[in-house]
This record gives sequence, structure tokens and C-alpha cells, in this order.
Amino acid sequence: LAPMVDISELPLPAWSLYPIDKYLQFTQSIRGFPVMHIMSSRGCVHNCTFCDYESGRVQVRRRPAEHVVDEMQELSERYSRFGLKDFYFFDPSFMSSRKWSKQLYTELSNIGKFNWGCLARVDEIDKNILSHARESGCQYINFGVEAASDRILKMVGKGTNIQQVREAFQLCHDTGIRPGAFLLIGLPQETPEDIETMKNLLK
Repeated sequence: LAPMVDISELPLPAWSLYPIDKYLQFTQSIRGFPVMHIMSSRGCVHNCTFCDYESGRVQVRRRPAEHVVDEMQELSERYSRFGLKDFYFFDPSFMSSRKWSKQLYTELSNIGKFNWGCLARVDEIDKNILSHARESGCQYINFGVEAASDRILKMVGKGTNIQQVREAFQLCHDTGIRPGAFLLIGLPQETPEDIETMKNLLK
């Protein structure tokens, strides 16, 4: 196997080679404002059986927080005609490091002009880290809830439970962050009763 790349040494993506204008126009048409997706890390240590990421105890490698903010700054300036200031982090392990997260939130707070959202796990957060995130511009977090049954969550190797889901969503509401849920319908062993339970959980 080839050695892992030190992603802190990689240059910023060559965004000029992509038709980003069309992408931003599309996100603006469905969201009301343009949103840019970026990644701040690679790898995931979890073992969810359904995931399309290369995962399962794969070392998480993170870009320096200032490097991520530099990319946001560059994109905001490059596409200033769109008024770009909203970003979405789709790293599978975005909030798993408290130390790195706080470094990023500090960098973003010092700039104070970006709004952002991200992916996260319900077992990665607490009130303190969410408060820092909100102060730095976090508007929403999408959690991989997947199912409303601890039995199914265990079967797919998620490593979380429904009580953690309830607590995570409540913490988001308490700190002014809008929580979202990614769900899977039709998993093995799922019953009609499980789907009704999911509906009730969402309510």
C-alpha cells in the first residue's frame, strides 16, 4: 500500500478547473443562497457497515485549521459576485477531535463572516463544543441517525443509540443550532413497526 499523504502539505483544490458557477447557482436556487461544500479531513475510525467512505479504523488526517479557513476566504473572494459566505463540511469525522474543532472555531470567530453546517455523530458533541460552534457561525448540523431502533443500530455497527440521538438534538435546540437527520429505510431486519418508531422519533 502507498503511504498516507500528509494532507497538510497539499495545496488548495484547483477550484478554477470546475464549473463552480453552475454549482453555486444550483444551491442558490434550492436554498435561497449559495453554499460551497468543502472537506477538512480524510479518514474515519468507525465501522458502519453501510457507509460509502473508506472507513473502519482508518486514521483521521486533518488539515490545519488555518489552512481550512484560508480556503474559505479564497472561495469567498473568488466567487464574491455570488455573495458566498455559507459553507458545508461533509467530513465523516468533522467533530471527533475537540482540540482541532476548537482551533477551527477560534479561527472562524476571529473572521466572523462565515456561516456553516456540517456532518456529525450524535456521540461526538456536548453543550460546550456546540456553543463554540454556534459562536463561530454554525447554523445547522446533520446527524447520521440512520434508524430509530437500538437493535438495528447495533446490527449495522453504528455505535450509537437512540438516547444519544434525543440528547444531541436537544443540545442543538438549546444552543440555537438546527439539527437534521440522515435516515436509512429498508435495512435488513427492519419491520413496519420500526418505521413507525422512526416517524415518532422524528416528531
